[in-house]
Amino acid sequence: EMMFPDTIQFHLSLWAMLISVIACLSILVFTIWTHFKKSHIDHEVATLAPVFENLVKAIRHGAVTNDEITKLLPTEHFPCFQTFLQETISTIRDIDVSVERKIADTSGFTSHLKKRIETSRGWDRAIAVRVLSYFRDPGHIPIFKKVFEEDTFPQAIFAAGLGLAFCKDTDSLALVASRLWEVSGQNREALLIVLNAFGETIAPTAHDALRAGRIPDEAKPAVLMFLREHHYRAASPTIVSMLQHETGKQVIVSCLNALTTLADESDLVHILPFLEHQDFTLRIEAMHTVAEVGGTSYLEPIEDRLDDTNWWVRREAAQAIAGMGSAGLARLKSIARQSSEPPGVAARGVLAELQFNRVVIRDI
Repeated sequence: EMMFPDTIQFHLSLWAMLISVIACLSILVFTIWTHFKKSHIDHEVATLAPVFENLVKAIRHGAVTNDEITKLLPTEHFPCFQTFLQETISTIRDIDVSVERKIADTSGFTSHLKKRIETSRGWDRAIAVRVLSYFRDPGHIPIFKKVFEEDTFPQAIFAAGLGLAFCKDTDSLALVASRLWEVSGQNREALLIVLNAFGETIAPTAHDALRAGRIPDEAKPAVLMFLREHHYRAASPTIVSMLQHETGKQVIVSCLNALTTLADESDLVHILPFLEHQDFTLRIEAMHTVAEVGGTSYLEPIEDRLDDTNWWVRREAAQAIAGMGSAGLARLKSIARQSSEPPGVAARGVLAELQFNRVVIRDI
């Protein structure tokens, strides 16, 4: 009777060990199978890639008929053709893909992708949408819009957004800005990738949407960054106006940051008040904007920030002055010699960091 519990425990341990062994063997078998499958696919892709490359070249020279395209790209080679496309035309740059589009349409690969988009979900649908976007075909805009508006899988929505961008569907810009931001967990980089895929030509439309209030607050920083990156100076009055009525801190920061590139000296009258803002991060952003746009002509209001109550503002002020060239550095050295108060401490700190290459002048 006393051994009975031990016997049960022994059998339980034996079964647990057996299950663990089976699990380990299953993982090993699956790993080996996956490795051989991948090796087989890699070998097949390597074998067919030259065929696809020669097919593209031949079509460019008008040396291939539609029947020959269908013969050279049967259904069983579609997975390899997809990999070939991923390696050759998946860039967000504007490129000519008319030949690849002809191959896909003629062989039935495009229809294959559309069917996958209709019947699949998750990653398989996202990949199918992304590959379809490579062809930059405006005829596919309704498909991308449907996925973009109805799907809940972030990667599928991102792929559909790229499809709309590649097709230059400017009417979808506001939808892209709001929907993509909503599902990407405030992933500003994802939104910027899609905006940049639209290209510089979308800047006027992006500006119009921003000015008309069609961009949600959460997406405004990315749109402002896009306008700044493309030096769209026509947006400057709109951004200056936004400084007067926006209440979100991140939006205001993004406005000030965009104006470092887009503003001119006449706009500084609207930016200077932010040097006294109660939020020290806004004082810092305004300070760098004034320094970049106004230069040494606005040395005095920047120098006043060396006596700020916040030590980080004092440091950034010293850094901004140092970034004004030889005149700024000369003034900073003078302050460092003459003052033992906070301004002098901040000046000496930045000068020491510059001397030992421990700080880089802020690249506005």
